[in-house]
Amino acid sequence: MLSSGAVSDHYLDLRKTTTHPAGAFLAARFLAHEAQRLGATHVGGPTLGADPIVGATVALSHESTWPLRGYLVRSAAKDHGTGRQVEGQIEAGARVIILDDVVTSAGSLLKAVDAVRSLEAEIVGAWCLVDRAAGGRESLARAGLDLTAVFHIDEVLAEAVTHLPALHGFRPRTPLVTVDGILELVPGHVLLVRRRHEPLGWALPGGFVEPGETLEQALRREIEEETGLRVERAVQMHAYSGPERDPRFE
Repeated sequence: MLSSGAVSDHYLDLRKTTTHPAGAFLAARFLAHEAQRLGATHVGGPTLGADPIVGATVALSHESTWPLRGYLVRSAAKDHGTGRQVEGQIEAGARVIILDDVVTSAGSLLKAVDAVRSLEAEIVGAWCLVDRAAGGRESLARAGLDLTAVFHIDEVLAEAVTHLPALHGFRPRTPLVTVDGILELVPGHVLLVRRRHEPLGWALPGGFVEPGETLEQALRREIEEETGLRVERAVQMHAYSGPERDPRFE
């Protein structure tokens, strides 16, 4: 049974991920990237799902060029103390992202949206780690918000098939191909294209960023030229390799 009241044959406990050092760090990197893309100054969402992600992202942003403030939204206003429903430093006119770890029907997220909008803050986008594709995206759209999800439920289940025998035989609704691109952070040069799924392997680029292209556009073009695969989504997180780390020579 899910919080939305729906019954599902799989349950995602993402708090095991977002309270793990590596999981919290990666979630924060993704969210910080989205916040900078949207020009957001605050990140937050309904407690408990958003709590560890918000904390990690705010802490990570302290040493970046795009510092962020966090906020948390209770399911209802407190009946004691200050009586606040939204905790944190959030003021009228603030540009905020509203988030949760998982979005199903988006019921709890929409309640948080109402609470944040009552403070006259501007919600510039909705974000989650996993979209369960159960109507939440559409509900948020009706509230005027686009949902950005790091993963679709089909991607999670397709990956789980290789680790959980009980899921063998599962088939996602849409074909799933993941391509990782690694960029050398030197303007105008693409370092490596890495393929995680068939055809496996590495392609040495010799590709350069064409005039007028962004690094992301060049990455997409290089991957498609080298692999014949279409890039559905590209996210640049950070540099973790260099020219001397060409895996073909290790």
